[in-house]
Amino acid sequence: MCLGTVQFGLNYGISNKKGKPLKEDVFEMMDVTIDRGINFFNTAAACGNAEKFLGEYIINRNLKNKISIISKLMPNLIDESCTNPQNIVEDEIKKSLKKINIDILDGYLLHTPTDFYNQGIMEGLEHCKEKSLVKTLEFQYMS
Repeated sequence: MCLGTVQFGLNYGISNKKGKPLKEDVFEMMDVTIDRGINFFNTAAACGNAEKFLGEYIINRNLKNKISIISKLMPNLIDESCTNPQNIVEDEIKKSLKKINIDILDGYLLHTPTDFYNQGIMEGLEHCKEKSLVKTLEFQYMS
């Protein structure tokens, strides 16, 4: 099981009538999730301040290296004309790591389907895996 965190950082969800939860509510939801044995979380830079909330929670609850986090490359960030996609990918992963207060991501996904065909992005992801910034790389289509 994995808890998605998009609603922690955005007014998201078809049945969401209250908007983004307060940090205290996010922490309570995370506590309940972990108490029930779920320690895997899915987030993204595109999810507003969800990564930041996760990072604050990890520090507050002393959970560094005790929970698993997957994040995602910002959608439509890099196009074919970009001259340094590898550097952008690495910078984006490092920004996520810093916000989440962890040293390595358990996984990293792509929001934009065409990113899979961008050789520079794929090389950047492999480079980040080699540098131990991310354990696993995946492709996910989000419409």
